[in-house]
Amino acid sequence: MLPKSTRILLAFLLALPAVGAWATDLVLNVPLRLESLPRGIARAKVVCQIYPDATQSLSLGSGMVVEPIDFRSGSLVTNASVRVNVRPEHRGMRPTYYTCRLFLLAPWATPPWQQPGPDAPDAALLPEPDTEFTGEVTGEIPQGIWARPPMPLAPEPPPGPL
Repeated sequence: MLPKSTRILLAFLLALPAVGAWATDLVLNVPLRLESLPRGIARAKVVCQIYPDATQSLSLGSGMVVEPIDFRSGSLVTNASVRVNVRPEHRGMRPTYYTCRLFLLAPWATPPWQQPGPDAPDAALLPEPDTEFTGEVTGEIPQGIWARPPMPLAPEPPPGPL
């Protein structure tokens, strides 16, 4: 188990529009606060998926970001910006829900990217009892934050006979 002072927190703060040449549809800013992680865990990864509805049965797109963990203190405190794009085959659909998950790189584990939490298969990734822990967040995407409107799957046919 991790030391009593270990805290792992993943919280969705706010989705902000992205601008620029990357053609990113959405940027999810995810605050991370990881403290007192065991030596050897060198990186944290946040993976976000976007969905058209709350059932989350169809992923419209995804994105991820990897952040380094300070090896001296075993901590990471940052705002991870996850750039998310709608897949080309889903361009006509507007995502309304998201899920973001935290993974930690544990090189000794198989697979090496593991999701920490009370049910983690590796004891090094278990939070201490009575320690605040959130490893996955799900919610509704606020309206009006799109960097660009979704593109239709096909152009509209011109009016009139063909």
